[in-house]
Amino acid sequence: VGGIGVEVLNDVAMLPSGKLLAVGYTTTGAKGGLDGYVVRTDLELKNVKESKIGGAKTDRFNAMTVTNFGEIVAVGQTDSIGGGGLDGWAVKIDAGTGLKAGFEKAYGGSGSDQFYGVALTQLNGYLFCGRIASKGANGDTWQLQTDSQGELGCGKSGGCTVAADCADGNGCTTDTCDKGKCVLKPNVGQSCGLGKLCGVDGSCQCPTYNVTYGAEEEAPKYTTSTEYLYDVEGAANGDGSYATGYIHMGSNGGYQGLVIRRDNAGKKVWAKLFGPTNNSVSDYLRTVSPTPDGGAWVGGYTYNKQSTGSCDAWALKINSKGTVLTEKKFGEYSMWAFFGSTPGKKGGVIMAGRKYPKPLPGQPNLSYEGW
Repeated sequence: VGGIGVEVLNDVAMLPSGKLLAVGYTTTGAKGGLDGYVVRTDLELKNVKESKIGGAKTDRFNAMTVTNFGEIVAVGQTDSIGGGGLDGWAVKIDAGTGLKAGFEKAYGGSGSDQFYGVALTQLNGYLFCGRIASKGANGDTWQLQTDSQGELGCGKSGGCTVAADCADGNGCTTDTCDKGKCVLKPNVGQSCGLGKLCGVDGSCQCPTYNVTYGAEEEAPKYTTSTEYLYDVEGAANGDGSYATGYIHMGSNGGYQGLVIRRDNAGKKVWAKLFGPTNNSVSDYLRTVSPTPDGGAWVGGYTYNKQSTGSCDAWALKINSKGTVLTEKKFGEYSMWAFFGSTPGKKGGVIMAGRKYPKPLPGQPNLSYEGW
């Protein structure tokens, strides 16, 4: 697919209709340097339809998710709207037309800020992750949780329970009569004010946050650290989230894999690094898939003790406290890596990425292959 320019597709999903939708960016006919690019097709890759979303400057999609209502929310970065420089960009897209059909929002400050990952919450809101250069010496990791309209913050609260006059033991058709009022169970997830939703305890809660993390929070000497988050997913049973990426500690060696665990209010439960410290080689985490036991599989690639001439694909199973339960490396020749994953059967995982095949004797080097 594509035209005379450059086209890149960064994420794909199957729609409830059984068709495929992918997002990325294009320079062909772009209003600015880049436009967000949406491609719709069937499973046979026939009847391909393309559309562009963007403004007068640079816009690109890096990831997407499918809502419970069959809509698409794509995220990335924009220079066409927002507060200056690149901003994190989120757009709700109609799956049938591939065009904007809902909110379009920019988040960030005056620096270069981007989203690389998106996921749904149990209350039909969204989790975004990426990197924000508007904060931190060299940029910090960035996580947002919004409501279903992409809004941050909350307005005036409403009620989550319904009460009517009653006499004790009489007149209540639902639940119980308490002190002359018929108290009904809260409708979990029901709106109770701008941006607010009813929680399981009947209270009106604000389930949104906008938080960052930098290594200097753990050790002030790491003021030159650089951090990225590339994937985010809700943990099992709606118990917070996991986000994965990598971090560079300035003069402290190469990159290390990073996992951040947060609760539903955005509070950091823990942040852990994976891979050796004080080492000139690097390790990167790019994908996460939660497991039913509350832990997660994380994957990426490692240059540490690799079996090949460069990097190996790298997969780790961690528990809810971040302890590594299983670690696997895969590689035969060169440049193996994992970039995406999805839950498998019985707590397993399916990961996908790239590999560089070993050429046959006397044959030229080959290019990357999907794996």
